[in-house]
Amino acid sequence: MRTFLRSHRALQVLAPLLLGSAVAAPYQVQIQRTAYGIPHILGADLGSVGYGAGYAYAQDNLCLLADQILTVRGVRSKYLGAQGTTVVGFQTVSNLDSDFFFKSMIDLTALRRGYAAGPAEHLKLMAGYAAGYNRYLRDTPPEQRPEACRNAAWVQPISEDDVMRMLEEKAIQASAGSFVTALANTAPPQPGKTSGLPAVDLAAFDATHQLNQLPIGSNGWALGAQATENGRGLLLGNPHFPWQTTNRFYELHVTIPGQLDVMGASLGGMPVINIGFNRDVAWTHTVSTDKRFTVSALQLDPGNPLRYLKDGVSRPIHPRTVVVEVGARRASPCRAAYCTPPRTARCSTCRRPG
Repeated sequence: MRTFLRSHRALQVLAPLLLGSAVAAPYQVQIQRTAYGIPHILGADLGSVGYGAGYAYAQDNLCLLADQILTVRGVRSKYLGAQGTTVVGFQTVSNLDSDFFFKSMIDLTALRRGYAAGPAEHLKLMAGYAAGYNRYLRDTPPEQRPEACRNAAWVQPISEDDVMRMLEEKAIQASAGSFVTALANTAPPQPGKTSGLPAVDLAAFDATHQLNQLPIGSNGWALGAQATENGRGLLLGNPHFPWQTTNRFYELHVTIPGQLDVMGASLGGMPVINIGFNRDVAWTHTVSTDKRFTVSALQLDPGNPLRYLKDGVSRPIHPRTVVVEVGARRASPCRAAYCTPPRTARCSTCRRPG
């Protein structure tokens, strides 16, 4: 089965793609599905490959990706309720804690600045992915979508900002993602009561948040020519990633004639292949048992719970307001996120909106 897509910024139509057509189109892509439904995506450039990958993934995993968009935007409580749960950093957390975490941790301005400083092709790839996903939404009426999200208000168009957020979520899930509940629920002691605090139990904190004992693993096997029947090298990628959320691997094949021809698997929402092969080389990666955290505790300033001591010097802790919408409530929950050094956002007192 083949899907031919032509995209034009002013007029979006589903029609056979004629490479070299006189009609200008920023995305030119062909999707052909073979046995078991694997998408083979042929694109004119990286933006087109991203367009095809976003469209194909939406065809197969619309509800899964739409749900993940809620997570990285920090709006799960608004659409699915504060008491529901999701998986972040390989741990089950409440929607409310997840929302506070992502609203406080993802710095969209910094992400945009970082990507803008890199190759322009990266931005085109992300923009294409978002456009392909949105094209599928336009092609598929709400009542014809999968049952899990059919007619759901939370299935919405996305932008390259959302792709940046999803890539950031994957980058921090084995680091900052381990601290979702800790960061979302931290609060300073009352003024004047810092001296009576119990001793910090770093071992218990480590165990609670699984900082150095990730509940995942994987294997990778490389066999030389002497160990195979055909006398050629062989690589086995055996990732033990979970099946929840967009951590479930997705198989695809992407080609740009004369530039790129690679097949493998990617995590959901990522417009690149993470584990795969081309005509010359194959690659995989594993989850190691290395310790990624060294946990230590700094003493709070006895005279001010919003200051801490480092090298004998009292330094400030900067609160920042984080507001999360919950359902149809008039007043949304509000917490303060505490950070050092200060973020660019102005720090303020946590107040409930009127």
